[in-house]
Amino acid sequence: MPSSDTLRLYRETLQAQLHCLQGGCFKFHLPRPLGKMARIAGTHFHFDPELFIQIGGLTDFTFPEEKTRLMAGENLLVPRRLPHSEIARDYKGNFLNMVVMFPREGVSIHAAARNKQGHPQSYGLEYFRTTQGLRIEQYLDDIADFYHSGGDEKKDPEVEKAVRGLFQAAFAALLLIVNRNGAPARTGEHPKIEACRKLIISRIYDSSLSVQKLAGQIHCSPDYLSHLFATETGERLVDFIHQERIALAKRHLRNPALSIKEIAWACGFADQGYFTRLFRRLAGETPKVFRKKCGESP
Repeated sequence: MPSSDTLRLYRETLQAQLHCLQGGCFKFHLPRPLGKMARIAGTHFHFDPELFIQIGGLTDFTFPEEKTRLMAGENLLVPRRLPHSEIARDYKGNFLNMVVMFPREGVSIHAAARNKQGHPQSYGLEYFRTTQGLRIEQYLDDIADFYHSGGDEKKDPEVEKAVRGLFQAAFAALLLIVNRNGAPARTGEHPKIEACRKLIISRIYDSSLSVQKLAGQIHCSPDYLSHLFATETGERLVDFIHQERIALAKRHLRNPALSIKEIAWACGFADQGYFTRLFRRLAGETPKVFRKKCGESP
């Protein structure tokens, strides 16, 4: 379960943003969504919106058509399917931010510090299984729609009010989730296995996700983590990662608006050919055949 210090950070950060919204000092950035997928080396994207809250230092974001610098106290909403990358920088204090994501049927929140390479290094990740995640996602989708509906000209005052109202609803709902679910019951699993599952669910899009990377974040050796996972669950850790990625791909293949290439990339596969081969091995058919059968189902 998350530590009391991490929970306090989540609560205080969300409360601070609600206070800014009520006091008129709320600041946010919202890059323009793309009409179609544009892959850029070194970037990643999600099929769900992603919310960044800068607490200390700053983050330099790169998007396909723009760059944004997120300063302490500011927020950034990344719309669905928008590729991006981040560079963490210390500025007037140490880098620290909080990131809200929406894996599966829930909400994940983690903090991030700056590693030696200048990239955000997540810690304190917590996954909250809640149906409220879908509602918050809709709030964030509506924010992007409202904000960019009138082009780049000066925003209508009523649009600004709507956007801030939706942000307030989203932050209030997140705060309720943290307060109500801040100390979930133990699953009975070994703490490192429980932490490993949460990391995989929340970072499944990362093509560099590996046993070695997971072990580093859980503070143990890769061999120990692999042995522990196999002993506790009866399956290999790498197989579990593959199964989670294919399960996610199956869900998105039911949406005809998404290309197979997009789905492969968003599920952590840098190579579409490898995705197809693994999907066939685990599902018994290719992604294309699976999608066709889904379309034929009543």
